[in-house]
Amino acid sequence: MCRDESQPTPNWSGYMQHVCTGQHVSDVLFLPVINMNPADHSCMFSTLSFIERQARELEIETACVTFDQPLWLKALEIIAAK
Repeated sequence: MCRDESQPTPNWSGYMQHVCTGQHVSDVLFLPVINMNPADHSCMFSTLSFIERQARELEIETACVTFDQPLWLKALEIIAAK
């Protein structure tokens, strides 16, 4: 993905087009809402643990999770502490 000045790095959709080649099947499921304070470390830890277990069961090497910036910082603190 690193290019020189004559070939600029693609934006997000260009990146996705680059990595998503071939046939893909996706499935979207809505999971229950976690009724806890998102800033609570135990809420964040249990959520990250759930995601890790699901990724392992589905044989996904790296799970992709998005947070807003404050929750992302908390997630990094929890991952670093683990």
